[in-house]
Amino acid sequence: MRPILALALALSLAACSSEPKPGQREFDAASSQIASESSGKAFSGNTEAARARAELVSIAVTSLDRQLFAGQDEDKVMTRTESFMVYAQHGAEGVVFLIHVPQFKRYKDEVRETLVKAAWTAARGATADLRAKGPLRLGVGLRGSLLYGAVAVGDADGEPTIDIGGAVSTDALYPFFLGPTPPEAEVMPGAGEAAKAEEEAAPEPEAAPEEPPPAPTLQVKTLFMKDLAASLVDRTIRANDEGLQACAAGLEAGVHYDYLLAMKGNGKVTSLKPAADRDPAPEALTKCLAELAKSWTFPKKEAGQTKPESGRVRFAFQAEPMR
Repeated sequence: MRPILALALALSLAACSSEPKPGQREFDAASSQIASESSGKAFSGNTEAARARAELVSIAVTSLDRQLFAGQDEDKVMTRTESFMVYAQHGAEGVVFLIHVPQFKRYKDEVRETLVKAAWTAARGATADLRAKGPLRLGVGLRGSLLYGAVAVGDADGEPTIDIGGAVSTDALYPFFLGPTPPEAEVMPGAGEAAKAEEEAAPEPEAAPEEPPPAPTLQVKTLFMKDLAASLVDRTIRANDEGLQACAAGLEAGVHYDYLLAMKGNGKVTSLKPAADRDPAPEALTKCLAELAKSWTFPKKEAGQTKPESGRVRFAFQAEPMR
């Protein structure tokens, strides 16, 4: 009875060990996609963004492999026509990269450890945008044509736990294949940086040229002798409006100044000066108006209305800049 009992116990244990672990089926399905180049897919992943990350890792590992092992003897590395095949899984646990290394059996011990560390570096580079957003769990598995010979797992910004051998356990990679696919797994690598770079590269919109403030307008107002003044202003002073406005350039809006104009009976202006009982007028304005008034000649009809005791007309007008 003892042999029969032992056989039954052995069969029971075998049945228990054949039950797949959580995530193992999904891992095996993903690993089969990089089993050989006959699959026709050098880069693959569970999302389009993961596939793009797989491509980044493949390119980086190929470059690092050539740099690290250039000049090594044939026992450590061979010249290959095959390429690194990579599958990327972005799941709830983090991101894992399964990598089929050409001629992997030729890599031994320290050389294999160097290669898995190079792959870890490449994986960190391919997930830089994800790491910038917060902590990220990362996994890397290197396989040959049949078995996995190197596994690295850990926090992306820390040192990974590395297992190296002729055939190593892949149990540590199974959790990456469990749970729902997170929303960030759909975001293409570098999308945020590309958008930011594009925004920074975009030319600044040209600011609309500032319109210069409107020049003040000199408005002339007489202060007394209304009948004569109206004729003088209408016929002569306003006829010289262009010159008056040139004198107003540079004045602040809202100010006003009073001037006294003296004229001979022949209609010629003898003087123009600020009224003494008003605020002092700017010297530049007074000079401009005085120079302008020299060319004014009033008709004799208005000139004949001068005061008999002086033979002159005296009146004042306001020079007021208006906007």
